[in-house]
Amino acid sequence: MQSSQLTESAKEDGSFKHPFTFADADVILRSSDGVNFKVHRLVLSLASPFFRDLFTLPQTSSNTTVADCLPVIPMSEAASLLSDLLQFIYPFPDLIMDSFSSVTAILKGGDKYQLQRASSAAQKQMLKYADSDPIRVYALGCYYKVAELAQAGARASRRFPSLPEPAADEFQMTSSIQLWRLIKFHETKITDLFANQLPSGSPSLNEDTQTISWNTRLIPHWRNCPYCPKSERTGYGTCTFWWQNYVDCIAKEVKEHGKNGDCATDPHNMAAALHGSALCPTLCGMEASVEAFRLFSQFISKEIDTRYKIDLDF
Repeated sequence: MQSSQLTESAKEDGSFKHPFTFADADVILRSSDGVNFKVHRLVLSLASPFFRDLFTLPQTSSNTTVADCLPVIPMSEAASLLSDLLQFIYPFPDLIMDSFSSVTAILKGGDKYQLQRASSAAQKQMLKYADSDPIRVYALGCYYKVAELAQAGARASRRFPSLPEPAADEFQMTSSIQLWRLIKFHETKITDLFANQLPSGSPSLNEDTQTISWNTRLIPHWRNCPYCPKSERTGYGTCTFWWQNYVDCIAKEVKEHGKNGDCATDPHNMAAALHGSALCPTLCGMEASVEAFRLFSQFISKEIDTRYKIDLDF
């Protein structure tokens, strides 16, 4: 809004200083601790279906509080949180959420007021806590029905020999069936991703459907190159030593570090494997074999995400 201007230097209201004191505001949001935020109905309505519906409700003079000639809407959030949520409504720089509690508060507020920008930012930030706080991330993902959070928390929980001590507040948000599914998922042993399950042919990419299929009549050179040192690992069949190292690396990241299918296409993991194949003076270094390996890594990535995820009821 071109006519919108911040008054002087973001005046101090009570003991909390904030920038939401627009001179042309047409509504006041009052925090639970008594701080007024002068904002615009139109801006709130465009950002939030909650506020859009709220402003369509009939208002009577008997139930409307007025301050500075503006209607006042009492909010249940404290001034600090309300200010943070408003930063996702107005064109402010992305808010820095530097603690688990701050991320959780934005996640809750974004869900309550249907603020897509706030919810998306909080969900993205919450994923960073999956490794250190997997149970709480899983619980919050289940409660807010965010499958990506729930899956990330469940996968990361497998890094621990036993489930970490749950946080009471978050587990009050989950159902008994969701907790039971986490326990069963944690206890289930992940069999070797590749042993006795390796496709026995070469991959090809369907450009129209972007799907990968396998030609079982062709054996890829990088599986059984006669010029590369061989693995003696049982269960892999005949395969090269560099190929075995790639397989072991991916399996370890899934089993011990709770990684998803992206680890199969991680540039570092692929570079190590391709470096090993490049040492071969013949078949493994061929361009066609490199392309086949790239497609195979994509195939394995999808297989990991398909096979190893917890069942969710949303």
